Amino acid sequence: MIQESAYAEAYRLGLDEGKKTAFEKASTEIEQRLGELDQLLATIRNLKTELIGHNESSLIGLMFQMASRLAMTELDQNNQAVVEVLRQAVHLAQDEERIHVQVAPSQFEFLEEIKKQTSRELDFLKVMTFDPRPGIRSGGCVIETNYGEIDARVEQRLEQLWAAISPTLPRVKNVIGG
Repeated sequence: MIQESAYAEAYRLGLDEGKKTAFEKASTEIEQRLGELDQLLATIRNLKTELIGHNESSLIGLMFQMASRLAMTELDQNNQAVVEVLRQAVHLAQDEERIHVQVAPSQFEFLEEIKKQTSRELDFLKVMTFDPRPGIRSGGCVIETNYGEIDARVEQRLEQLWAAISPTLPRVKNVIGG
């Protein structure tokens, strides 16, 4: 009986020791894996921030392209838009002796016709000569004065707008998560 009792006690001590060793080993492995999980979650948060920044820049670029196309469509359909551009150009030119304007061929006749009107509001057009140029789109023009040239083509104005917008876009790495 003493022998059985000693054997049972040794078995219990060995079992307890084994459980304790297994628990310590498992605890270390669990802590290591929890650390790896924390690192993975941090990486995912950083990746999410990068993706949002990247998408923001792309979305702004896409919106700009869409707005540009809508503006071009509107300018193709609205001849009055070029009148406002010309009004601003005359204001900038300030009583120049000669103002020569290159315009889109599709708007040349409209401008010549509107120039003949007697409206006081359109008197500024009378000092201009118009020349249709195939390379100029509706709504744009190139204005030549005694002192220089004003490039008011739609493409030029859109390029200037994009040049002003693009430096303010969020900067992102080329490789996400890298």
